Amino acid sequence: MPPKDPGEETNVWASPPQPVEIDKPQRRVHRTDWLALLCGLLFIGFGIRYLIPPSPDPVLMVPILLIGLGFAGFIGILSKAIRKR
Repeated sequence: MPPKDPGEETNVWASPPQPVEIDKPQRRVHRTDWLALLCGLLFIGFGIRYLIPPSPDPVLMVPILLIGLGFAGFIGILSKAIRKR
C-alpha cells in the first residue's frame, strides 16, 4: 500500500496488508432434521383430519399418533446413523 503523501513514510512495523480474496461465497449446508419434519407432517395431518367431518374416534387416533411418532423417531435415528458413516 503506497503512502498517501509522497513525503510520508510507511510504518515498517505494521503487518502487510492482506490480499483481498475474491472467492465464491461459502455455501452453508443445512441437513434435514427428519424427526422434526415427520412429526410436523403428522401434526398437520391430525389437524386436517379433525377439521374435516365426521370427527375421528380418539380411541383410533391415539395408536395412529404413537405409531407415527415411533416411525418418525426410527427414521431420525437411521438418518443420523447413515450420516455419520
